[in-house]
Amino acid sequence: MWKPITNNNSYVINEQGQVYSTKTDKILKPYSFYEGGSLYVTLSNKGYSKHFQVARLVLDHFQPSQTKINTFAIHKDLEIENVQNENLNRGSFKRGKTKTVGYFKTEFFATFRYIQAYTKEFGRSPY
Repeated sequence: MWKPITNNNSYVINEQGQVYSTKTDKILKPYSFYEGGSLYVTLSNKGYSKHFQVARLVLDHFQPSQTKINTFAIHKDLEIENVQNENLNRGSFKRGKTKTVGYFKTEFFATFRYIQAYTKEFGRSPY
């Protein structure tokens, strides 16, 4: 199912993370700023271009946030390139005395140890 991207009528997105331009009738090719990094697409509106993270677009259009806090995408299988809706959860930053970086709803806490273990295993940060 394709949904129009908010504030930009020239693009639509599906649950697989494909972004389609209605102006050029083509699916946009996502890119990364560095090897193993998050996937982005460039969207233009009224002569201005902006980079958008594909996982964040999928979350915003298929899993709307109930809160107004700043959130980020968490990949269930830890593969940044897998931006399908069923592979994504919404996380948010918490502040406090613990070294918690974020959480997956209420069931899984991503601590610095998790990040260090992931980085050691895969050679890159999970975020």
